[in-house]
Amino acid sequence: MTATVEIPFAEGQEVWWAGNASEKVTVECPECCGTRAITMVKGNGEEVSLACGMCSLGFDPPRGTITEWVWNHAPQKLTLGPLTSVDNHGPDGATRYCYGSFRSEDLFNNEGPCQLDCNRRNTERAEQVEKQAIARLESKRSNLAHSASYWATQCRTIREDLKRAEARLAACKKTPK
Repeated sequence: MTATVEIPFAEGQEVWWAGNASEKVTVECPECCGTRAITMVKGNGEEVSLACGMCSLGFDPPRGTITEWVWNHAPQKLTLGPLTSVDNHGPDGATRYCYGSFRSEDLFNNEGPCQLDCNRRNTERAEQVEKQAIARLESKRSNLAHSASYWATQCRTIREDLKRAEARLAACKKTPK
Protein backbone atom coordinates (compact mmCIF):
# COMPACT_ATOMS: atom_id res chain seq x y z
CA MET A 1 0.00 0.00 0.00
CA THR A 2 1.36 3.39 -1.00
CA ALA A 3 0.83 6.47 1.17
CA THR A 4 -0.41 9.52 -0.66
CA VAL A 5 -0.34 13.13 0.39
CA GLU A 6 -2.82 15.59 -1.07
CA ILE A 7 -1.04 18.84 -1.95
CA PRO A 8 -3.43 21.81 -2.01
CA PHE A 9 -1.95 23.64 -5.03
CA ALA A 10 0.16 22.68 -8.02
CA GLU A 11 3.31 24.34 -9.32
CA GLY A 12 2.44 26.91 -11.99
CA GLN A 13 -1.17 27.27 -10.77
CA GLU A 14 -2.60 30.79 -10.62
CA VAL A 15 -3.94 31.55 -7.14
CA TRP A 16 -5.04 34.52 -5.05
CA TRP A 17 -2.86 35.56 -2.12
CA ALA A 18 -4.01 37.60 0.88
CA GLY A 19 -1.29 40.22 0.35
CA ASN A 20 -0.05 42.45 3.14
CA ALA A 21 1.11 45.77 1.75
CA SER A 22 2.19 48.39 4.25
CA GLU A 23 3.36 51.97 4.18
CA LYS A 24 4.79 54.43 6.67
CA VAL A 25 2.63 57.55 7.03
CA THR A 26 2.88 60.74 9.05
CA VAL A 27 -0.36 61.84 10.70
CA GLU A 28 -1.42 64.53 13.15
CA CYS A 29 -0.78 63.55 16.74
CA PRO A 30 -4.03 62.14 18.18
CA GLU A 31 -3.14 63.27 21.71
CA CYS A 32 -2.42 66.99 21.15
CA CYS A 33 -4.17 67.38 17.75
CA GLY A 34 -1.01 68.94 16.33
CA THR A 35 -0.72 71.71 18.96
CA ARG A 36 2.37 70.09 20.55
CA ALA A 37 0.97 70.66 24.05
CA ILE A 38 -1.78 69.22 26.19
CA THR A 39 -3.63 70.78 29.08
CA MET A 40 -4.05 68.62 32.13
CA VAL A 41 -6.61 69.49 34.79
CA LYS A 42 -5.45 68.50 38.24
CA GLY A 43 -7.83 67.29 40.95
CA ASN A 44 -8.03 70.77 42.46
CA GLY A 45 -9.12 72.25 39.11
CA GLU A 46 -5.73 73.80 38.34
CA GLU A 47 -4.82 73.56 34.66
CA VAL A 48 -1.28 72.63 33.73
CA SER A 49 0.03 72.88 30.17
CA LEU A 50 2.58 70.21 29.29
CA ALA A 51 4.57 69.38 26.20
CA CYS A 52 2.94 66.45 24.42
CA GLY A 53 4.73 63.23 25.23
CA MET A 54 3.18 61.25 22.38
CA CYS A 55 4.67 63.20 19.48
CA SER A 56 8.11 63.81 20.99
CA LEU A 57 10.88 61.33 20.32
CA GLY A 58 13.28 60.81 23.18
CA PHE A 59 14.46 64.19 24.43
CA ASP A 60 13.37 66.05 21.27
CA PRO A 61 10.55 68.58 21.59
CA PRO A 62 7.07 67.60 20.37
CA ARG A 63 6.52 67.67 16.60
CA GLY A 64 2.71 67.70 16.40
CA THR A 65 2.78 64.60 14.18
CA ILE A 66 3.48 60.91 14.64
CA THR A 67 4.73 58.31 12.20
CA GLU A 68 2.90 55.02 12.01
CA TRP A 69 2.61 51.99 9.78
CA VAL A 70 -0.62 51.42 7.87
CA TRP A 71 -1.28 47.84 6.77
CA ASN A 72 -3.67 46.92 3.99
CA HIS A 73 -4.34 43.31 3.11
CA ALA A 74 -5.62 43.08 -0.47
CA PRO A 75 -6.00 40.13 -2.87
CA GLN A 76 -3.09 39.66 -5.24
CA LYS A 77 -3.00 37.18 -8.10
CA LEU A 78 0.18 35.16 -8.49
CA THR A 79 1.57 32.05 -10.14
CA LEU A 80 2.97 29.48 -7.71
CA GLY A 81 6.48 28.17 -7.82
CA PRO A 82 7.43 24.72 -6.54
CA LEU A 83 6.39 23.40 -3.14
CA THR A 84 9.33 24.29 -0.89
CA SER A 85 8.40 22.83 2.49
CA VAL A 86 5.91 20.69 4.31
CA ASP A 87 5.78 20.72 8.10
CA ASN A 88 3.48 20.01 11.01
CA HIS A 89 3.85 23.45 12.64
CA GLY A 90 0.49 24.82 11.58
CA PRO A 91 -2.34 25.58 13.99
CA ASP A 92 -3.08 22.54 16.20
CA GLY A 93 -0.22 20.60 14.58
CA ALA A 94 -1.87 20.66 11.17
CA THR A 95 0.27 20.05 8.12
CA ARG A 96 1.38 23.32 6.51
CA TYR A 97 2.52 23.65 2.92
CA CYS A 98 4.79 26.47 1.74
CA TYR A 99 5.37 27.63 -1.81
CA GLY A 100 8.44 29.85 -1.53
CA SER A 101 7.47 32.50 1.02
CA PHE A 102 3.72 31.85 0.61
CA ARG A 103 1.91 29.59 3.08
CA SER A 104 -0.95 27.52 1.69
CA GLU A 105 -3.41 28.92 4.27
CA ASP A 106 -2.86 32.39 2.73
CA LEU A 107 -3.65 31.14 -0.81
CA PHE A 108 -7.07 30.81 -2.46
CA ASN A 109 -8.42 29.46 -5.73
CA ASN A 110 -10.87 32.37 -6.14
CA GLU A 111 -10.75 36.11 -5.45
CA GLY A 112 -14.00 36.15 -3.37
CA PRO A 113 -12.80 34.01 -0.45
CA CYS A 114 -9.44 35.78 -0.60
CA GLN A 115 -11.17 39.19 -0.30
CA LEU A 116 -13.17 37.95 2.71
CA ASP A 117 -9.94 36.79 4.36
CA CYS A 118 -8.29 40.15 3.60
CA ASN A 119 -11.26 42.00 5.15
CA ARG A 120 -11.01 39.82 8.27
CA ARG A 121 -7.27 40.48 8.56
CA ASN A 122 -7.72 44.25 8.06
CA THR A 123 -10.40 44.31 10.79
CA GLU A 124 -8.20 42.33 13.19
CA ARG A 125 -5.23 44.60 12.46
CA ALA A 126 -7.34 47.75 13.03
CA GLU A 127 -8.59 46.39 16.38
CA GLN A 128 -5.03 45.53 17.42
CA VAL A 129 -3.73 48.98 16.44
CA GLU A 130 -6.58 50.66 18.37
CA LYS A 131 -5.82 48.62 21.52
CA GLN A 132 -2.13 49.54 21.25
CA ALA A 133 -2.97 53.23 20.78
CA ILE A 134 -5.19 53.25 23.87
CA ALA A 135 -2.50 51.48 25.91
CA ARG A 136 0.10 54.05 24.75
CA LEU A 137 -2.19 56.95 25.66
CA GLU A 138 -2.92 55.54 29.10
CA SER A 139 0.78 55.00 29.73
CA LYS A 140 1.68 58.51 28.53
CA ARG A 141 -1.08 60.05 30.63
CA SER A 142 0.14 58.42 33.83
CA ASN A 143 3.66 59.61 32.98
CA LEU A 144 2.33 63.12 32.37
CA ALA A 145 0.42 63.12 35.66
CA HIS A 146 3.64 62.23 37.46
CA SER A 147 5.52 64.84 35.43
CA ALA A 148 3.00 67.58 36.25
CA SER A 149 3.18 66.75 39.95
CA TYR A 150 6.97 66.63 39.85
CA TRP A 151 7.34 69.99 38.12
CA ALA A 152 4.71 71.63 40.33
CA THR A 153 6.73 70.50 43.35
CA GLN A 154 9.96 71.73 41.73
CA CYS A 155 8.40 75.16 41.05
CA ARG A 156 7.13 75.41 44.63
CA THR A 157 10.59 74.49 45.99
CA ILE A 158 12.32 77.01 43.73
CA ARG A 159 9.86 79.77 44.76
CA GLU A 160 10.56 79.00 48.44
CA ASP A 161 14.33 79.05 47.78
CA LEU A 162 13.91 82.39 45.97
CA LYS A 163 11.98 83.89 48.93
CA ARG A 164 14.73 82.78 51.35
CA ALA A 165 17.43 84.21 49.06
CA GLU A 166 15.54 87.52 48.75
CA ALA A 167 15.15 87.66 52.56
CA ARG A 168 18.90 87.07 53.00
CA LEU A 169 19.65 89.74 50.40
CA ALA A 170 17.39 92.22 52.19
CA ALA A 171 19.06 91.37 55.51
CA CYS A 172 22.50 91.91 53.96
CA LYS A 173 21.46 95.32 52.62
CA LYS A 174 20.23 96.41 56.08
CA THR A 175 23.40 95.54 57.99
CA PRO A 176 25.75 98.51 58.58
CA LYS A 177 29.19 98.50 57.02
